Amino acid sequence: NNANENATDIFPNTIGDTWVYLVNDTAVNIITLQSKTVTPYNMTVSIVDSVRLPASIHDIQLPPGKEAHVWVYNYSGVTDTNFVYQTGDTIIFFDVNQTSKSFARQYIIPFQLHNSWPYTVDGLGDVTVDSQVSVTIGQNHFYNTFYIDGSSGMPDEEFRVSEWMDNNVGIVQRYLQTGGTNVVDHLTKWSLISYHLK
Repeated sequence: NNANENATDIFPNTIGDTWVYLVNDTAVNIITLQSKTVTPYNMTVSIVDSVRLPASIHDIQLPPGKEAHVWVYNYSGVTDTNFVYQTGDTIIFFDVNQTSKSFARQYIIPFQLHNSWPYTVDGLGDVTVDSQVSVTIGQNHFYNTFYIDGSSGMPDEEFRVSEWMDNNVGIVQRYLQTGGTNVVDHLTKWSLISYHLK
């Protein structure tokens, strides 16, 4: 898509940045192996503002006064909001509606092959920068994306994640599989179809 422009930052996090993803969403009963697929939908991710973090949200301690950018996820009539902030070499995504910091995801930048870190702030399991690969999504070609793979969450709320991250673009593709003790596995796939970055 020739209208796409890369960001100046390795990990884009500037007010005005926008990404549009095609999301495929499937639930699979792991006992009967029956699946239910939701009609694919578009999700728009926009960085809309900056805030100073409060000391806590839902009794979860945050670094008070640190500047965070507000990421808004719009899809199928739903709006989710994340605070995204950086501490040293770590980028942290915190969903303002979550009640546990176990699902605050984080990235260590710059990405380097074979680096590992806990994907969630308080969860179990690490992700690893496994390789660098080329990814084509529609007419968009991404060269040398970092393939990140691993498991995280808590024992009864485990999930597996695979992501393809491109410097100066962000997530170009993402697979998320949630399971744990549930009978149903929930599989979502994000594919980047367009973006506009500062």
